Amino acid sequence: MSEKAKMYELAYHLDASLEESQVLQMREELEKLVTSHGGMISFSKEPEKARLSYPIRHSRSSYFGYVQFTMPDGEQLAVIDEQLRLNNHIIRYIVLKQEPVSQNQRVPRSTMDKPAAPKAKKAPATEKEAKEMEQELDKVISGL
Repeated sequence: MSEKAKMYELAYHLDASLEESQVLQMREELEKLVTSHGGMISFSKEPEKARLSYPIRHSRSSYFGYVQFTMPDGEQLAVIDEQLRLNNHIIRYIVLKQEPVSQNQRVPRSTMDKPAAPKAKKAPATEKEAKEMEQELDKVISGL
């Protein structure tokens, strides 16, 4: 990977009415789209049938897959984005820029892996502060 090349991930949902052979063909087309614009694929997940949390185009399921790739020229992403937008079989997609990870750095697989940060406790307001806040609140309300 060159100094200027940046890492990206393209996540996509394909129309659930596609046949298995069409889904595999769409995956190949997406990979070819990335490589034809100078991208180098590092990982590609085969699309799998997934249940959606909410309907998209009146469908409760789709085929979900993603492609991780490096791209030397970020301007080519606009061209890729336009091609993705024009494809009627792609019902949702997103292209995310990935931060490089060193071998010593651990990346949590989800937010569940992160320990919850302790919440700061707010000191109770003094009587004087409470009265001042009450007066300012009254001014704001009377101005409405």
